[in-house]
Amino acid sequence: MIANFIEGTLKAAELYQTEFAPIKNTMPLFSTETNESIIEMSKDADLSTFTENKELLTSTAKTLFVDMSKIWSDIGEASSPSEVNNAFDLSALMLLEGKFEGKLSKEPAFTEEQREKAKQVNNVESLIKKSVTIEFQPNSAAFLDAEKASQVLDEFVDIAKILDGSIIQIEGNINDTGIGESEAGLKLSQQRAKTVSEYLKMNGVDPSRFVVVGNGISKQTGDNNTEAGKQLNRRTDIFFKIVE
Repeated sequence: MIANFIEGTLKAAELYQTEFAPIKNTMPLFSTETNESIIEMSKDADLSTFTENKELLTSTAKTLFVDMSKIWSDIGEASSPSEVNNAFDLSALMLLEGKFEGKLSKEPAFTEEQREKAKQVNNVESLIKKSVTIEFQPNSAAFLDAEKASQVLDEFVDIAKILDGSIIQIEGNINDTGIGESEAGLKLSQQRAKTVSEYLKMNGVDPSRFVVVGNGISKQTGDNNTEAGKQLNRRTDIFFKIVE
């Protein structure tokens, strides 16, 4: 039953901009609209594909669940981070793998405002050199300052949509203390890179452009003998590459 419900939702993601009779019959708001106006009014109602749901539920959602569970524990509330796999049970979704796996996400839509911005950009070379760094909380794939990270990444998204022929390299890093070169350390650096890639994808950047790398401790920029230096190493670097 659950799998049937999910299948219906995923099919809706493919059909809701081509099958208009059910929309008009069940939603009074659209009953007198033309097909073209319904498409225009529904642009912001994009539904996730099978691949997007699978990626979200196996990575970002689990990271957020564990991080939030730790926060609840820190303030004295009951939480169960060990239940993360039960909270995100993909068994029903995976029953549909043969029907939906491999279907790509729709290409991000560009607004006229974004197109006008692109026309006004004369110095593309300077945009190509644009890079940003996002810092993370200790031993975590959560942003150090979520509001600041969002502002920085939103600016990067705008440029990424202009430079739509470029590859985006996303490199996660950790400081050279504690878990160091261990498998856990490498995994944490990969999770930090994945957190940024998920943010970019959720804001309209095509994930097929991403190269996501976990550097572990191989790229230290700060002095690990100081707290400030350690924080500099808890980061993800994002930059562009042009493929001729």
